[in-house]
Amino acid sequence: MDRLVSLAAGLGFILSAETLVLLGNGSGRGGIGFPALILAASALHLWVASTVFSHPAGPEHELGLLKQALGGAAAVILPLASRAAVAVMMATGLLATAGFVFNEVFVYWFPNFLFAFLLLGLILFVNLAGKGLWRVFQLLVVPTALAGLAVLVIAGIFSAQQPADASTSSLGAGAWLQLGFSAVLVLVGYDLAIFSSDTLSGKIVRSPAGAVLLGGLVLILWGGVSQQWVPPGDLAETTIPYTVAARAILGQGGRVIMGIVILAGTGGAVNAAFGGVARMIAGMSNAGLLPVFLGKKRFKGRIPVLLLTAATAILLFSGMAGSSHFDAYLRGGLILWLIHYAALLYGKFIMGLRTDPLCPAGVIHGVGGLMLGGVATGLWLTAEKTGVTAVFMVVVVGAVLILILLWNGLNRTRNSGQ
Repeated sequence: MDRLVSLAAGLGFILSAETLVLLGNGSGRGGIGFPALILAASALHLWVASTVFSHPAGPEHELGLLKQALGGAAAVILPLASRAAVAVMMATGLLATAGFVFNEVFVYWFPNFLFAFLLLGLILFVNLAGKGLWRVFQLLVVPTALAGLAVLVIAGIFSAQQPADASTSSLGAGAWLQLGFSAVLVLVGYDLAIFSSDTLSGKIVRSPAGAVLLGGLVLILWGGVSQQWVPPGDLAETTIPYTVAARAILGQGGRVIMGIVILAGTGGAVNAAFGGVARMIAGMSNAGLLPVFLGKKRFKGRIPVLLLTAATAILLFSGMAGSSHFDAYLRGGLILWLIHYAALLYGKFIMGLRTDPLCPAGVIHGVGGLMLGGVATGLWLTAEKTGVTAVFMVVVVGAVLILILLWNGLNRTRNSGQ
């Protein structure tokens, strides 16, 4: 059961609406080449998942690796700036999308804004109620999203295909490079699998690698089926490629199934993000890297999830999901997440140099870190609003750095007064 919960947590972001948009647009632009790029990206992420996030120590291994290789500040800034920023921004966008889907597909008279807040409240309740309900909820919503996509994929493969213009415009090297960056981006978030439990089993955790493999397979299949049923131009330009493809395959029934997938995927992604990031923050607090009130000893570790929910509610209420800068902010957070992956591989490389400089695995870690760092840089350089994305990243990292400085200053003041 623990492995299934962990796998469901790792699949949260991969099955979300934001990922399906990237997948659909990329499939429309790149044709059959885009699933091939996802396959290559899966191999890169699988290396990270199996060598960094499958350690028996779980989150403690990540924290210890960053501290030993890059220092205590990096151990806080890298995971917190990336995961917390994406958790809040992604939750804001997904909940807004879920509200529109519920309103347009299921209950036309129900206010979409109200549904978004109700779903946020439900996820908050699930996280506050304890680990048991959190696990049950994750095991309900993620398999539901998987089952819905499986039905659509099978129907798309075996149904009589409708005629669709399968021709794709020739792309230059720059466009293919952008598609390669997107392919790497669609699998981000599998490492949330390691935060599915508060306790360490002492066994190697295979769930992050399993999330990469299963998530990559599902995305490749759905991307391929979407290409068969929807003209590439429509798939590349629409903001709801998942709905367009589902309706082309099964008509109104497909639209309803995809609506269920989006709602379940939103629940799985936000629940995994809030639960995972909250446990990560509590673990950092227990390690003395963050204020004590954020740890498990105060209010049973519930303060972090309350803060994440409050931040998401504020952004929803302010209309952030409809902002013209929202995509740039979200991309900035995801770039920080890729930098976090790259730093972990670089940390493995540094630790390997200290023990066995000629170890082939250490060299591969170094090369992998450079590749992920290059992808992160490329995603920033090819962003539509490069300046906005950069400012967001600087603000997020700066905010975490200020928090660290305040906490360290408070500790020094206490120690000097004793």
